[in-house]
Amino acid sequence: MTRREPQRPGWLVPTPGEIRAVRFPLALQGYDPDHVDVTFSALADAYEELYVAAGPAAIARAQERLEQRRLEVTEPPATVRSTSAGDGASTAEIS
Repeated sequence: MTRREPQRPGWLVPTPGEIRAVRFPLALQGYDPDHVDVTFSALADAYEELYVAAGPAAIARAQERLEQRRLEVTEPPATVRSTSAGDGASTAEIS
C-alpha cells in the first residue's frame, strides 16, 4: 500500500458539510475509522451551531483573517543583504 502525503484541505473556514465529508486514507496501522467518523460527526454538529450563530458577516471576516495568515506563512522571507560603506562601516538592507 502506497502512502499518500497528507495535504491541508482547500477550505479556510469549512462548512459543517465539508467537515462531515472529510475522509482519511486507509492504512495498515492507524486509527479506527468508526472512531474518526464519530469524532468528526460530533465536531461538525458543534461547529454547525457556531457557524449558524456567527452569521455570514462573521464567517467572511474569519475567512479574510485566515487567508491573510495563509499568505503570511507562504510568502518567501525577506532577503537581507549586507553592504559596506566606504568608511568601513557595514549596514544591512532588507528587500
